[in-house]
Amino acid sequence: MTETDDNNANAPLIDIIIPVYNGERFVCEAIDSACKQTHQNIRIIVVNDGSTDGSREKVLALTGQLPNLVFVDRPHCGVSATLNTALKHTEADWLAFLDCDDLWATNKLQAQLAVLTADQSLDICFTKLKEFDDQSAFNTTYRARPEPLAGINKTSMLCRRSLFDRVGGFNEALQMGDFIEWFNRCKTHNVKHVVLPDVLAFRRIHDNNMTNGVSAVDYLKVIRLHLNSKRQVSGND
Repeated sequence: MTETDDNNANAPLIDIIIPVYNGERFVCEAIDSACKQTHQNIRIIVVNDGSTDGSREKVLALTGQLPNLVFVDRPHCGVSATLNTALKHTEADWLAFLDCDDLWATNKLQAQLAVLTADQSLDICFTKLKEFDDQSAFNTTYRARPEPLAGINKTSMLCRRSLFDRVGGFNEALQMGDFIEWFNRCKTHNVKHVVLPDVLAFRRIHDNNMTNGVSAVDYLKVIRLHLNSKRQVSGND
């Protein structure tokens, strides 16, 4: 592990939430990405959403090796309910989210925490995001975009735990767009955020990305909630 100025007992604790559903090919790599952070005062909370592949066994095999790994097993219920379950197991003042098929640069959390602790008015720090094609993605109709993206995304976020007390958890009625809807609620509460210019988060594109099987009805639900959120903001102006 790399030693850094914030790698000591006095460094703030960060809880890292990793939801997994049928992610046996990737989940150990995601956990390893979290473990390699230069900010080392972390807890990793992996919630298995009723996976039917070997995800559960892969994570359980790591629990004896990683004392800061918390494993939660539950019946399949969807990503929003899984994330809300993970929130109930958090203890830290700071939260990060890592999808089980995504990765981080080693200095991601350290860079974000430095910005957030330097400016107490900020509640969320994002980084730029880069997509990459998984080698197994032979059939997907969507390919990774070559340019860095402004990472308004769970995987690129570090935030204060208190935000969820202010704006609530993730909307369990949605099959997708859980983060978009939650972030729109943050905007109605005038939550301040910043996006770092560096690419510190990496989104894997593969055949089983969650949005591949999403229906038009699911997209319409997110759009409707987004429009309602914008109307609330306009009404408060």
